[in-house]
Amino acid sequence: MSQDARGLLGLAVAVEGQPVGRVVDVALDRGLRRVLGLDVRDADGVARFLPAPAALLDRDPIAIPTALALLDRAASGFYDECGVRLGELTRLAWSGADVPADARLFDVEISAEGMVGHLLLGTGAWHLRLDRRSVRVRLDPGEDGFRPVGVHVAPASAGRGRRRGAGGQVSPALPGVPRA
Repeated sequence: MSQDARGLLGLAVAVEGQPVGRVVDVALDRGLRRVLGLDVRDADGVARFLPAPAALLDRDPIAIPTALALLDRAASGFYDECGVRLGELTRLAWSGADVPADARLFDVEISAEGMVGHLLLGTGAWHLRLDRRSVRVRLDPGEDGFRPVGVHVAPASAGRGRRRGAGGQVSPALPGVPRA
């Protein structure tokens, strides 16, 4: 069963059914292979980080065994260095074969285990469902380490040859995809 990463935004995070915060962003590894964790705003308004292995992502509310699983932002440096946020990806420029200049990420399909399957790009007039293997995040060194500056989509036939699901599938606009 897969779900959309945007569907996690706003969900409650709970310990034994008691809400302890809400999801405000989703962190993915830079290879776009898996969910690293969730940015959570706790009941006091403090920013926390919830590593994905400590959570059951396929529940509403998202279940965690203890509030101690919520890391202080200062303790989440590894995840900040190795990850890219869904919010960042939606603002980045996308480039590549058959990708219009105004294309933006709409959503990311993830499994219950937190593995990334496909990325959904859209312009309002169309959408493109991409296998994550055809997408590369471009990084730029900065004072605080490497930050994502763009995303490149490889042609479906690049590298290993055309493989089932390796490229994108173009379709008319998705319901719910905002118009550009």
